Amino acid sequence: MKHLQSIKHFTLLFIFTLLVSCSKNTEEVRLRLNHTVGDKFTMTSSTVAKSGSLMSLDNYIEVDFKIVDFNDDVYTMSSLLVRIKSETIMGKDVERYDSDKKKSLMSSEERSMHRDFEKDFNTTYNILINTKGEITKPFHTASGIMIDAPIIAVSQFQMKFPEQKVNVGTSWTGENVNSFTKQTIKSVYTVKDITETEITISVKSTIPEFAGLLKQNETKGTYVLDKKTCQLMKATFKMDMQVGGQTVYSYVRK
Repeated sequence: MKHLQSIKHFTLLFIFTLLVSCSKNTEEVRLRLNHTVGDKFTMTSSTVAKSGSLMSLDNYIEVDFKIVDFNDDVYTMSSLLVRIKSETIMGKDVERYDSDKKKSLMSSEERSMHRDFEKDFNTTYNILINTKGEITKPFHTASGIMIDAPIIAVSQFQMKFPEQKVNVGTSWTGENVNSFTKQTIKSVYTVKDITETEITISVKSTIPEFAGLLKQNETKGTYVLDKKTCQLMKATFKMDMQVGGQTVYSYVRK
């Protein structure tokens, strides 16, 4: 009899646990950046693309950021390029570069690439972002000169937050301009999970046709934000290549 009662108690406990774990998290949070002046962090960017056995790209970028000012709800962030490592394979042609490699050991092609990047390794660029995640002024020099081709695409990993509070299941739309192609990319964001420390958000972005060369495409991915500061911890996006294969973009905060 006691054994039967134990089984009943265990069954009820299991059902209760299952109901609690399956219940929807209804907690509401307001997504706003919360930096502190003086904060420093490193953001890494990785792009891996492969199309069959003939073409592949593996590109890694590391940039140091620092919060240097906060005024009228806008953060001023300084940035400095730390490292670039890449490998491009096109058929039998292979091109490799690693900025950490000693110059004395670099090939003539590697030294040529290093000269192209040398200015970026030695120049601090600023970018202005408000608490809603909007880039109010793209990368520029201390004298205010805008940068045509920023070394890291902040607009890709920094989403614009909605005005209203969100909970699991909340969706909203946003637009940003690709810093390289100058195209307007439209995205739909959906909150997937909220834990004690993290907020997980999925995204589906539509990339318009480009110069008659590339057809409209889309990327799908996931952001993981620190719950307290809404700062990006990591993000991954995937896009199918129109020539076959897939491109994976990853961002990780160190």
